[in-house]
Amino acid sequence: MKNRVLRALLLGAALGGLVLGAMPAQAASLSWDDPKDDATDHGNLQNSAFDITSVKLSNDRGVVKFAIAVPGMVAGRPTAATGYTFRLKFKYAESDFRLQVNENLQGATSVNLQLVGTTTTVYPCEKCEGKIDREKKTAFFSAPVASLESGFKSAGKPALAGKEWTDLIAVGMRQAALPVPPGSTPSDGLRWDNDPAPAPEGTTLAF
Repeated sequence: MKNRVLRALLLGAALGGLVLGAMPAQAASLSWDDPKDDATDHGNLQNSAFDITSVKLSNDRGVVKFAIAVPGMVAGRPTAATGYTFRLKFKYAESDFRLQVNENLQGATSVNLQLVGTTTTVYPCEKCEGKIDREKKTAFFSAPVASLESGFKSAGKPALAGKEWTDLIAVGMRQAALPVPPGSTPSDGLRWDNDPAPAPEGTTLAF
């Protein structure tokens, strides 16, 4: 009897090891909701065009992705704005960073990694992609971890393996700027926070 039980236990352990070994590594992913109708600009004007209702964030197969849902996103330019900007702010290695997807004044979309301090340092993000999708009412951002680490290295920060991002906040921003002189290149313009959507306290993204 004891031998049969022992054989069954050993077989179960062996099969369990095979199954576990065949399973892909689990991706770090999380999501959170933000209250509806809480978007406000500096003039205390409620504006649903910037109202974030949910955020999805993941580190999956070596790619960091986030999607910010904005059900009131308008088809063209929001009222009193020249375009949209969305950011994911986070703290890493004791410094404040943000990922940004942004429309410039010509309507083109750009993405980058930024270190925020006394001044803002912008790092190129090779193979990073972003889109402000008015049809799906969502802002998307996708960045290979290798590209992010290149920026972190330039900022004197360590590799991501075994580390985490903390103090996660998604932000919808009203973008506005005065007209530029003829012949000059439009800048990204000025921006004001309209809807900060912080993750629940203690939420982190693991690498």
